[in-house]
Amino acid sequence: MRQPIVYLLIVITLMSLCLVSIPKASCQTQNVKIVSYNYYLDNAGFIDIVGEVQNTGPNYESPVVVAGSVFDSSGNDLQDNSVQIGTDIAPVTYLAPGQKAPFYLEFAPPQAATDGWPSEDVDHVSVFVYLANATQSYSYSDVQVASKSSSIGTNPNGDDADMGVYWVTGTVQNTGSQTAQNVTVLATFYNSTGNVVAVGSTDTLTIASLDPSKSASFKLGAFDINQTGLPVSEKIASYSLMVESLSPILQSSAPIVTPAATTPGSSPAPTNTPGQSTSGASSSPTSSDSSSVGSNNSTSGGMSSTVIAVIAVVVIAIIVVLGAFIVLRTHKPGETTKEKIKRNRS
Repeated sequence: MRQPIVYLLIVITLMSLCLVSIPKASCQTQNVKIVSYNYYLDNAGFIDIVGEVQNTGPNYESPVVVAGSVFDSSGNDLQDNSVQIGTDIAPVTYLAPGQKAPFYLEFAPPQAATDGWPSEDVDHVSVFVYLANATQSYSYSDVQVASKSSSIGTNPNGDDADMGVYWVTGTVQNTGSQTAQNVTVLATFYNSTGNVVAVGSTDTLTIASLDPSKSASFKLGAFDINQTGLPVSEKIASYSLMVESLSPILQSSAPIVTPAATTPGSSPAPTNTPGQSTSGASSSPTSSDSSSVGSNNSTSGGMSSTVIAVIAVVVIAIIVVLGAFIVLRTHKPGETTKEKIKRNRS
């Protein structure tokens, strides 16, 4: 009787260890998708990847990190980089369900390159969602764009030269009951086909504090993209804006936030179209790459590893149970004390 109990305890222990080894599915990268992205060689010789992600899941996500790589024609990884969504200047802290946000990745040229990235070395780039965690926290969402307009700079001279710069100006208003602090306005710029060609943002110090019912003005420009001399396919045709306040940060059941205001015709297509240039760049990377590496890899950090682990656990548990069952069936019980006494008396 004692041995079957021991075998049963061994089976229970092994199954418990297997279940503990299942990775927790806290990283939900499958709920954040790359909508579209582009890359170009800027005037400083850096390769810049600009794009947009969207939270397609039911929860707020924070942080969301996008990673990218630059490849040559042989498929060699020349350089990697990652960034929290938004930009290096103003990252987005909390991504609401259904909300879209821009991202900006920068790749410095190799040390041996004196004039930036050699265009012949770069064949294509890829991006994917590296990290996305569901959270109960969310940022104060009652600061909204009240008005906006766009223009292209015309001043070619002096410190204020802005010839060809695509500017967006407007006002934001605090429609809620709390004071918003460190308010940032971010912009995603699209070409005529709806693909991302540039991003931009205000500095967090531009609107350091905004009381309830108050308004404030903002101005931002599209990074790197000078509209002068660009082909139509690379010119900015529309843009969308999003607003984020770094405080207050709220808790519990987060409300659904309506995606930011978008100019007519600015809904981006879910495609990857690398290969545009900026004015002043000696040459731009071009590629026929239409790889979906970004969206395909976006699930690798979450559900796939968990599913594999669950399958492995089930298989191990079945093997352990079957093994114990076979051992119990083939085991011959020992002679009891009564049987020994009876045998000795006969």
